[in-house]
Amino acid sequence: MGAGGGASATEGDPFWRRAAWVAVLAAAYFVAGRLSLALAFARLAAPTIWLPAGIAVAAFLLGGPWMWPGVFLGSLFVSAASGRTAWVAVPIAAGNVLEAWLGAWAARRFARGRAAFERPRHIAAFAFLSGAASATVGAVIGAASLCRGSLLSWDGCGATALTWWLADAAGIIVVAPIVILAAMERRDRWNKEKSAEAGLLFASVLLIGWAVLGGAPASRNYPLDFLCLPVILWPAFRFGPAETALTALVLSGAAVGGALRGLGPFSRGNEIETVLLLQSFSAITAAAALAVAAVVAERRKDQEVLQGSRRSLEAAVRERTETLTKTLGELESEIARRGLVETALERRTRELAHSNQELHQFAAVVSHELQEPLRKILTFGDLLKGMAADPRREEWEYAERMEDAARRMQRLVEGILELSRTTGDAPPLGPVDLGEVAREAALDFEPLVAEMGGNLFIGPLPIIGADRAQMRRLFSNLISNAYKFRKKEDAPRIRISAESPQRGFVRILVEDNGIGFEDEFTEMIFKPFGRLHRRADYEGSGLGLAICRRIAMRHGGDITAKGRPGEGAVFAVTLPV
Repeated sequence: MGAGGGASATEGDPFWRRAAWVAVLAAAYFVAGRLSLALAFARLAAPTIWLPAGIAVAAFLLGGPWMWPGVFLGSLFVSAASGRTAWVAVPIAAGNVLEAWLGAWAARRFARGRAAFERPRHIAAFAFLSGAASATVGAVIGAASLCRGSLLSWDGCGATALTWWLADAAGIIVVAPIVILAAMERRDRWNKEKSAEAGLLFASVLLIGWAVLGGAPASRNYPLDFLCLPVILWPAFRFGPAETALTALVLSGAAVGGALRGLGPFSRGNEIETVLLLQSFSAITAAAALAVAAVVAERRKDQEVLQGSRRSLEAAVRERTETLTKTLGELESEIARRGLVETALERRTRELAHSNQELHQFAAVVSHELQEPLRKILTFGDLLKGMAADPRREEWEYAERMEDAARRMQRLVEGILELSRTTGDAPPLGPVDLGEVAREAALDFEPLVAEMGGNLFIGPLPIIGADRAQMRRLFSNLISNAYKFRKKEDAPRIRISAESPQRGFVRILVEDNGIGFEDEFTEMIFKPFGRLHRRADYEGSGLGLAICRRIAMRHGGDITAKGRPGEGAVFAVTLPV
């Protein structure tokens, strides 16, 4: 009749299945009703505890309102077995149905319905609203029906309604949790230790129930009922809400049985007083025990969640530790590899430095050794031309060609020597006024400016840390390049200026209106001996711009160029300030 661990009864079931559940409910209601009446005092119209009330509320919570025919029929059968007429039985049955419906509605609305026994505050709401409040309806209708049917005098109607109300409330509070929890909970198999503990608990409950509640002589001088506290708390702490509710029911049954025989701590000379004590004991004990069980279950669930979180955290820590260990191992391997690479790089750097030094020395020696034969060639060429006397003779022409070739070779040797100097050891950098250096370099080209016209403009340039001699060579090469590749028909115009492309750097711009070039040849012109034109058209060694790039790189900068054929070129030297 429930969900979770047992069978399911819903409005979507086939008619025959629903009819079967209704029949089962009616039979259970009837059997529980007869048992409750058997435990009633003979002179009272109401039993001590009305077990069917709890079954009805549980049925409405587990199945739904459509279970009402089972409650109605079960109540009619109980009334018929008690000899009540239809005029009395039908209103009582209707009151029982309304009581169960109100109890289930209050549980759903204020106590989370089937989950009412998971938290103490929901148990309290269930006890007060589903138990005490809804039981009022059945008690009032039932007592009034007995009085109207002349089965009870109107003078005793109030007392009957009171005992009826407490009987229904106790039945709902004690029995409904047992049925709901038994239907809802999924139980794990008990091991041997747990099963042995359950057997010991059952024996203890029977022993305490007989000795304290059902077997001891009635006496106000021996309040032994406090001995029930350990056995009612035992299942709350060690088992669960279902076992706790069942323990409360067994103790209530023992107390009622003892009181009926005039025994136990609740037996009084006045039956109404005895019944009221029994009903209060049953309801309060069940509600309190369930509240304790809910607190313990909630605490246990929190501990399980905490343990699960701790296990997850430990697993995550282990995983992270393994990952970190692996990463550290890889890092150590990478550090070792980098150390080997750095060692090899240092060795290679030393080898390159040594090779550069040897290359510089070789270039210097070669240049020096080549300079002397070239000077002799030029000297003997002049002597040959003097001996020829007549410039129109072939000897004069041959001597002139020989001198031109020697001069070109001399310029080439000087260029190679200058290129080697830019990559070799150089003096430390110091403050250099680029404007002053550029103007000094421009003085070498005054004869060209005077001969060709045009103009050479030098704007404000900054002071930077540099090698003054190399900066002089840089400006000389760039100005010479601008004059060399000028357009024949236009006067050359050269402009030198500066700008700041980013913080910490300066860009020197050398612009001209010469023949220009295609941008695809930008890298080519900065390579040693890189030429875009024939030597007959534009003389030179092909090393000027390569020297400029070496100078810029030696100072931590670079040089680039942009050109357009027939419109000139712009050379940009970027240097750190």
